[in-house]
Amino acid sequence: MELRQLKYFVAVARTLNFTEAARQLYITQGTLSQQLRQLEYELGTTLFERSSHNVSLTEAGGILLPLAQQMLEVSDLCTTKMRDLRNGIGGMLRIGVSSSMRSFVNSCCRRYVDKYPEVTLHISTGSTMEMLEKLRANEFDLVVSLCQQEADPALVSTILFRTQLAAIMDKNHILADRKSVSFNDLSRFRLILPGGGPHVREMFQSFFNVNLGSRKHCISSNELDTILELVRCSDRVALLTASDVATRKDFVAVPLIIGEGNESESREIVCCIHRLASSYRKRSTAAFVDLLTDEAHIANICSSLNF
Repeated sequence: MELRQLKYFVAVARTLNFTEAARQLYITQGTLSQQLRQLEYELGTTLFERSSHNVSLTEAGGILLPLAQQMLEVSDLCTTKMRDLRNGIGGMLRIGVSSSMRSFVNSCCRRYVDKYPEVTLHISTGSTMEMLEKLRANEFDLVVSLCQQEADPALVSTILFRTQLAAIMDKNHILADRKSVSFNDLSRFRLILPGGGPHVREMFQSFFNVNLGSRKHCISSNELDTILELVRCSDRVALLTASDVATRKDFVAVPLIIGEGNESESREIVCCIHRLASSYRKRSTAAFVDLLTDEAHIANICSSLNF
């Protein structure tokens, strides 16, 4: 039994499609089928039920799958540790980023690839829930996201910085000098809402007890640059976090509050770095965390970090 054969087996078990698995593995379907038949011969059992329309795991295949995944993970861990010991920072670094943190992380990535050209950087963006699910499945080395999640014993989650939900506006906006604003203050302005995942929008709605879907004059975008261009030199207001414009001089982040007078309060959220509690922390991961911390310091939004 070879690790290569186990890798092929896991790919087919995940996709239940020989054509798709071969595409992901960059091999021909004929090679894939041949290697799996050889694996079945060596094990003396059938791993897949094959028909003209579908593929499914046999009982033996279902038993082998978690064992094969463990063996491949141990193999990858051995390779990573030996490479770290021999060469320092290199290999592959897989990062998941929630949509709301993409702009912040992108600036770190530019510095990282310049400083560590031997590292192959793989970055995926999506909702916080999606990114954390993939982290639990060991598809990422770390995830950076705005975090309002319950504690998860499978993850190590560390605060990178704290920020406020805010109304983002042009520096010359009529409300730019305000120390805070409420949703009532924004009722006559066209709002721009974050897209690319419901997490931030849901926080606005739950924290401030408003239904943003009822605002007929809302615009939605998942691109920060697009949002800021729509805000620039206009009376439009974007609902984001203060950290989104921490280093941009043309915009102002006015904290959003709930309540009136002495009863009013703003809402704080945190940006977290997550990793699997059971995972080996590669040197490339630690180096990226250092750059994230540095970037947060530059933006003057960093809290103490022990990752």
